[in-house]
Amino acid sequence: MIKIVGFIPMKKTKGAVVFTENDSVNGVHGKSVEKLFVYEDLADKITDNVIGHECVVAYGCGYSGKAFISDITIK
Repeated sequence: MIKIVGFIPMKKTKGAVVFTENDSVNGVHGKSVEKLFVYEDLADKITDNVIGHECVVAYGCGYSGKAFISDITIK
């Protein structure tokens, strides 16, 4: 499960860089931290109130073949 541990609002575009703690990463002893780049309307879901909450992230694929976050659900 992914747990939100912090975030930084983006300055040049509407969005947020979200720091998450992950439990089940292959080859890692303990926990790992990753950065998620959340843009546009999804960034409105990221507030101080969601820190410490678990989340579910859904990914999509753009025209260039790059993955992007299409939805984020806070539990």
